Amino acid sequence: MNQLRVHLLGKLSARHPDNSAVQFHSQKEEELFCYLLVNRGRFCPREQLASLLWGDAETASSKKYLRTALWHLKSDLGCPSRPSGTQLIKTTLECIQLRRSDGLWVDIDAVEEASALMQRVSDHELSPQRAAAILETIRLYQGDFLEGWNQEWCLYERERFRQIYFRLIDRMMGFCEGHRDFDSALELGMRLLRQEPARECTHRGMMRLYDLAGDRCSAIRQFERCVDALREELGVRPSQITLELYEEIRTARGQGPSRPASAPMPPANLSLRTLLDHLGHVRTMIESIETQITGEIQRLQKGSDEVAGE
Repeated sequence: MNQLRVHLLGKLSARHPDNSAVQFHSQKEEELFCYLLVNRGRFCPREQLASLLWGDAETASSKKYLRTALWHLKSDLGCPSRPSGTQLIKTTLECIQLRRSDGLWVDIDAVEEASALMQRVSDHELSPQRAAAILETIRLYQGDFLEGWNQEWCLYERERFRQIYFRLIDRMMGFCEGHRDFDSALELGMRLLRQEPARECTHRGMMRLYDLAGDRCSAIRQFERCVDALREELGVRPSQITLELYEEIRTARGQGPSRPASAPMPPANLSLRTLLDHLGHVRTMIESIETQITGEIQRLQKGSDEVAGE
């Protein structure tokens, strides 16, 4: 499909349908374009835009600068393939609107759509196809929103998308853990920690994942990385709940697998009696796992209550 493709997560990148880069005349033109993208579909008052982008100038001058930047933007977005800049941008005497169009793709749309999906769908309703699509969306996050820009409106949007990104990763880590895809869950955790090295709950989740995978040495190293990050970034020690998880993992070393092994599949052509015995063994293992999960939930709730009490 012929699309103007724009990436706002990380460094700004805008490419025409023929894959040539959009050449902006000035940073103010870029800022106008990005602000209209974030507010796509809305009518933005000209006076508000002029004040936002050229607040230090007199009113008459700021409006003139806006008209010039808008003229350049329409020209720079135009290309032989539709939609052209003129078709994307609708103007009136009072307002400017960047229209929604099938010919315009923006990475933040995919992130917001994935977030909305995750809010509507529980983990057990999430199909493998949807999960794979959400994982691809997470990979679109190449850095913070408009990395390097420090305008006030950018800072707000940057934090908003960071929180969406973190929530997506948290949910997908839980989904992957539930499907025993520990490698994918750990990869997501490492991706998040590159953005937020001192996020203690992510360190804790990775400690648990390593433990579930039977790699207690890596779980303990993850705790040590957590301690270092918290000290260097925030000047604090790990919370009690993290310390308790560490002690649970550390004291379990040398005692065999930390979780029940998977039940072996019965061979073919067994007698009914043998099959019933095997099913009884499987039922016992399931009950053991349920007991451990209940205990883990109670322990986490206790830690959460202690933190709330502090």
